[in-house]
Amino acid sequence: MLKLGMRSKFLYNSASEQEIHLAMTELLRLKYKDLLWWHTPNGSYYGSRKQAARQGLLMRKMGLRPGVPDLFFPSLKLFVEIKNAKGKCSESQIEVMNRLEECGYRCEVLRDVATLVD
Repeated sequence: MLKLGMRSKFLYNSASEQEIHLAMTELLRLKYKDLLWWHTPNGSYYGSRKQAARQGLLMRKMGLRPGVPDLFFPSLKLFVEIKNAKGKCSESQIEVMNRLEECGYRCEVLRDVATLVD
């Protein structure tokens, strides 16, 4: 576990998943510049409902898989799902994380910046 020494609203229960995610990625960019990682944007659609529906269909045809965790750190063999204090993993998220663990990857659910795992 990394001890980050960071105190902000992102350490408390009031932060949304998006706020926690943004705080984590900002920290990664600032403190861990050489660490290779990325976000898998499952369910991030923009535009009108019609555009979002078309984009979602196209993404599924291209291989989008529901349940894939938010962040991947290849050199650490680590997948991270970000949830707020009240957030729960969906059935598809649990299924994918179980399958990833069977393949030798580590999967973590993080709820605040202070528990960011290396």
